Amino acid sequence: MFKRLWNHLCSDWVRVVMALALALLIYLIRSDVFSAKNEIREISGIPVKLEYPNSNIINLDNKGYTASISVEGSPQRIAKLTPEEIRIMVEIDQMHLQSGLVELSAKNIKTPFGIRIKEIHTPRLTVNLEVIESKKVPVRVTFDSLKKLSENYSVSSSTVFPAEVMISGPKSKLNNIKEVLTSPVPIDNSINDSFKYNADIAPIAGVTTAPSKVTCEINIVQNFGKRTIKKVPVSLILPPDKADSLKYKLTPAFVDIDFSGPSRTVHFLTGNDFDVFVNAKGIIKAGEYILNVRCSARSPEVKINSVTPVQLTLTAFENN
Repeated sequence: MFKRLWNHLCSDWVRVVMALALALLIYLIRSDVFSAKNEIREISGIPVKLEYPNSNIINLDNKGYTASISVEGSPQRIAKLTPEEIRIMVEIDQMHLQSGLVELSAKNIKTPFGIRIKEIHTPRLTVNLEVIESKKVPVRVTFDSLKKLSENYSVSSSTVFPAEVMISGPKSKLNNIKEVLTSPVPIDNSINDSFKYNADIAPIAGVTTAPSKVTCEINIVQNFGKRTIKKVPVSLILPPDKADSLKYKLTPAFVDIDFSGPSRTVHFLTGNDFDVFVNAKGIIKAGEYILNVRCSARSPEVKINSVTPVQLTLTAFENN
């Protein structure tokens, strides 16, 4: 029997267990776990971690929280203790939302082995909690600079798909948001036709948007200008066989032309760009005649709105 016991004691696993037990005993003795002497120390700047099981609650204070406590332990362990070795964690619930206060107690604090909590110097933390809500708002298109668009063209309208997006965030922020904007749609002087553009929704701090992108349909139209050229001379179309026997006089000999068309064309036209005349081919006898003024623009883009006066007096008399 003694021989079997001796053989067990001499086996490898028993020796390993005994060595580990001896090492643990030496460690505990040297670490002052069994020391009757204790010290108390105040530890400040301990990080407080707030957890949010309820995803509908958010903390508006963008800062970290710390606490201060007094702990007790052996002199050696107390001397080496750092704030990072102490864990303080609080789960945020509706009670914290209503009160705006977080109460710290021993159940929220975890200390290293051999360290005991003596006092909590910051038993309350003030928090700025709010409920997260959602609502739909319209989307408005913005441009980087409409001044970059050629003066001959302009944006007549813009539509967005979807026309509304869902925004989510703290209730106090959502109350003041009536619409969201797109990121600026780029515009330059090469654009002369309608186009589509996929734009991001411009970010709002603390607010999320779904969807985050929209399709913008931008309608481009050509600018039309209106202008009047005054005192444009009127030409006469005469009968070829009476050109030498009669003389002709127009009253008045000038007209005003009111016309419209693309701005790039209208701006540069002069009286020489219009054919203004009265047809006197049928007048073969002396006398006074009321004739209609004929007017046409040499540019097909231009529209004649009016000619003033629209009728002229033609006086024909013998060429003595």
